[in-house]
Amino acid sequence: DIGDDIQIGELVLQKNVRLGSAELGLLATIGLQIIHVYEKPHVVILSTDSNKIMLMNALKDLNIQHTIFFQSGIIYNK
Repeated sequence: DIGDDIQIGELVLQKNVRLGSAELGLLATIGLQIIHVYEKPHVVILSTDSNKIMLMNALKDLNIQHTIFFQSGIIYNK
């Protein structure tokens, strides 16, 4: 038939694709109303200065990206 670019059972999106307007439009076009998605986890690690270098090396070895390190402290109100 004319306009039948996608066959039944054909994979239209790979796993782990970020859904933008084009992907959502594609899903709407093929009539998909429910999709199962997940959000990437957000993790916070609190580290002291004594083990910060060890932690930075471990994250590098594990190929963990998008990490932010910053100095922090406590300000006492006298």
